[in-house]
Amino acid sequence: MFLFKAFLVWLIINCVETVHGILRGLLFVPVLGDFSARQVSVFTGSRLICSVAYVFIHWIRAESKQQLLFVGLMWVFLTVIFQIHSSG
Repeated sequence: MFLFKAFLVWLIINCVETVHGILRGLLFVPVLGDFSARQVSVFTGSRLICSVAYVFIHWIRAESKQQLLFVGLMWVFLTVIFQIHSSG
């Protein structure tokens, strides 16, 4: 069950990052330019991802460090697959 919940949190992270990307384009790019906006966005995006993970980590109910590590690796794997699929 914790894997299904972890997958749902990954979907939330993707939604948050999509909104983050839209806001970057609307707010940061006109002021900072594309390159600088992307640099700033690395830090704001990382903070958003960590915040979402922090909020939902207890809800996922991973019961060991190994399960938490697996959740993190699953998120990385799903994100890489998503990026490859969406850019191709």
